[in-house]
Amino acid sequence: MINNKNNFENIIKSKIDNLELPYNHADWLKLESKLPAANNSGLSLSTIGKIAAIIVVSAIIAITVFYNQPENNKEALSDNSIISNINPENDIDKKQIVNITDNEKSKPVEIKKEISAKEHKQTPANIQKSIVEKNNIKQQKKLIPTENKITKIEQTSEANKIHESVISNAEFDISSLISCTNLGISFNPVNYSDNIKYIWHFGDGTTSNSQKPLHKYEEPGIYKATLNTIDNSTGRSSEWSFPESIIINAAPDASFSINSNINNYTFTALSTTYLQNKWLINKHVITNISQIDNDFIKSGVYRIIHICENDAACIDTSYQDLDIKIKHKILMPNAFSPDGDGINDLFGPNEDYCSEYQFNMMIFNKLGNVIFESNSVYNKWNGSITGYNKPAKTGVYVYKVVTIDKYGNSQSLQGTIALYRNY
Repeated sequence: MINNKNNFENIIKSKIDNLELPYNHADWLKLESKLPAANNSGLSLSTIGKIAAIIVVSAIIAITVFYNQPENNKEALSDNSIISNINPENDIDKKQIVNITDNEKSKPVEIKKEISAKEHKQTPANIQKSIVEKNNIKQQKKLIPTENKITKIEQTSEANKIHESVISNAEFDISSLISCTNLGISFNPVNYSDNIKYIWHFGDGTTSNSQKPLHKYEEPGIYKATLNTIDNSTGRSSEWSFPESIIINAAPDASFSINSNINNYTFTALSTTYLQNKWLINKHVITNISQIDNDFIKSGVYRIIHICENDAACIDTSYQDLDIKIKHKILMPNAFSPDGDGINDLFGPNEDYCSEYQFNMMIFNKLGNVIFESNSVYNKWNGSITGYNKPAKTGVYVYKVVTIDKYGNSQSLQGTIALYRNY
């Protein structure tokens, strides 16, 4: 009886140890007191059935105790038990087993049902193999979402590449929100690309395909500017309107007219729609006058500038370049009669106008020969041929006069003179 009892205890202890439960002798004594006594002839069939029942009950108790442990302990026990029972022959990545999600670990009932349904047909080795196979399935389920996630990341990255090749928007900056009809406004897109087609709408009915246009509004008013962009490679388009309106004010008119009399010039503004104006002539500045007179004393090219500003702070500027030729006041007669009567006997300039000039005068006959020359306004031609001391015949002769004033201005004057004799 003692041997059978000891043998029975060893069997039960071995079974329980296989279930990875610690053997407690006190618990066993309580269980033994409730069992029927065994006869000397050995274990009967009914005794074997009872032993099997006890094994099943113990297994159920062990599983119940296991699943009633705190969550953290169960996870540690579950992971350790699975890893310790892995056969090296099974090519399983331990990292995949450890990385089983908490959601998969929280399904012990399904695992229990699968093992219990086959428990009467499988050996402990088969049960262990089933657990490993189930873990493989779990790892495959675990890897599928990861692969999908990688695919999504790759797709997102590819989408970003496409997005980067397309202008994200059609935003732009402008040089001024308030301008005038005579000034241009520059439009500059925030994003530049030679692969982008730009279509500008300035709000005044005009458009441009320039990347950075400079536009001038011809009429005063309030305008809204819009930019459309098209990616030439993908065909994607974007549109953006400037959030603020562009205000265009009328500019004043600074045009002017010019009138001249010898060396005196008169400049007159053609418009009075200005608040103030300014003239710039030969380094002189004249302000707030619509008409001015100016005497030029030296030949040269002069730029006449007229600047106007109105009450909207719009400014207009106009200018004209004048090629000034200083004209000497020389009066030359066109005929004379050197007959000695004291009336119109001499030919030459009026000395009252050119006495201060350097002077040279030459008289030519029809053959182009010089028949008279003088370097003084007071030395005039009396009708005689120089060097021959004989009078020139009645006829038409050519003269040439050169004068130089004190400012260095030189003037050449050429004409014809008719000589009349009464004999």
